[in-house]
Amino acid sequence: MKHICLLTGCAALLAGLLLAAAPASAFCVYNKTDEEIHVYQWSGNRFSHGFSRDIKPGERACCNWKDKDCNKKGHKHSIVTFVVSKYNTGVKHDCSDVKVKAGGWMDVYKRHDGFRCTAHD
Repeated sequence: MKHICLLTGCAALLAGLLLAAAPASAFCVYNKTDEEIHVYQWSGNRFSHGFSRDIKPGERACCNWKDKDCNKKGHKHSIVTFVVSKYNTGVKHDCSDVKVKAGGWMDVYKRHDGFRCTAHD
């Protein structure tokens, strides 16, 4: 009986680890700066009606890649494009035309002259 409980506990732990390592079901933008940022989707030469968020330092914002408001094609490997600027300025875009797979994520880092945005699959 003791061995069955031990095996059950190990199986539950293993299942939890596998679920934690499972592929993401959303694209996310991580703010790794010390400033609030504004991130929105860009679609050619017009604004998309999809993802548009203000993200505080150290936080993230996500949207499920299956959500047609954020990913019109609805495929995990579709490309979504973003613009990142300082919160509430809208004047200077520190990262423009950043392409991210709908199942991926983007990190935004502080740089001496603005931000650096890095896309990941």
